[in-house]
Amino acid sequence: MVTDRAVAGLTTSEILEFVEGQHAARLDVERNILEAAYRWALLHQPERGGRGLPTGGAGTPLVSEYARATLGARIQTSPFGARRLMADAADLVVRLPQLWAGIDAGTTRVSHARHVAAATRELSAEQTAWVDAEVAEVADGRLAWARFEALVEGKVAAAGPELARAREEAAARERCARMSRVNKHGMATFIVHADAATIAGIDAAVTAMSATLADAMPDSCVNDRRVVAIARLANPAHHLHGQASPVTPKVKLYLHLYADSPIPHPPPDQDPRPRERNRLAGRTSVPRDRDLA
Repeated sequence: MVTDRAVAGLTTSEILEFVEGQHAARLDVERNILEAAYRWALLHQPERGGRGLPTGGAGTPLVSEYARATLGARIQTSPFGARRLMADAADLVVRLPQLWAGIDAGTTRVSHARHVAAATRELSAEQTAWVDAEVAEVADGRLAWARFEALVEGKVAAAGPELARAREEAAARERCARMSRVNKHGMATFIVHADAATIAGIDAAVTAMSATLADAMPDSCVNDRRVVAIARLANPAHHLHGQASPVTPKVKLYLHLYADSPIPHPPPDQDPRPRERNRLAGRTSVPRDRDLA
């Protein structure tokens, strides 16, 4: 237990001094990791003629595409996480000098500075420098996180209005309907992302269908009935009973019949054209629809 280790026997004032020292040490560690990530990127620039990727935004050095995997393994994160770390570090050193100076002095929160680095990555060096000057003073944690996010978003939009407009238009057009990975319990999630009116209509339909299942599923909870309602709405022919079972797919099979001899002539009263249309390189394809259980 914690009380059996470093803080055992400490008084209230000593505990406050202890956590203050640990917090300062954590800030130092975060800063040191950022510095190491930038140094790692510098040591892994691609050789002449080799393939490299920009570490961060415009003006940051190129880095070998394989450098992130090795760094990520050492800090127990994915290559994507290591790439973000190197990108944030490079942007702060090269493109956000005021925030980087605050980190070095211990007055800027690393999490706040990295958020600004990610938000300004698509801006030019000049636009990024302006945002840096605008937000550096308040990146010390004095603002609630939601207010700081809103401030950074506003400054980024003011610095790059065309980029902000493009992002807004892309967000307004973004739609998806996809299934997540199946977990170890055989469960998955289906996500629908669309405009609010469409989602409200789906929700209303699911709520109405769920209400009709109350008598058929008296021992089920609301969420169980809503899942069955969605399954019934999406596949009414396969969910006639009060349960959500896998959908039986309907597929089309093509049976290829190979003949060693020419196809015999049909009777005079039969039109040979349909059969000839199915003939390809000595094969006859007969489509058959079949429901697979």
